[in-house]
Amino acid sequence: MSIVTSRRALGDRAEDLESVELLALTPCESLPPAVRERLRILDGQSNALIRVVMRPLVETMTDRQANRVRDDIYLALHEGPVKELIAG
Repeated sequence: MSIVTSRRALGDRAEDLESVELLALTPCESLPPAVRERLRILDGQSNALIRVVMRPLVETMTDRQANRVRDDIYLALHEGPVKELIAG
């Protein structure tokens, strides 16, 4: 996972990306059974908690725009059968 991957996922909004930070990386084996089942995570995979900071200089982002940005980055970084999108 990298800021480069996140910038590519954002396309025209890439200039608004200030930072991407990995806050936690939890191996599958350390997740509660209910979470493993919900995510259908496989042995050897990990669940990542990532902070993305956007700072658009031209305009204020709406909730809808922010959710789309989140989903675009999520899809670029996500590996697994279950996708949890916000914007739809």
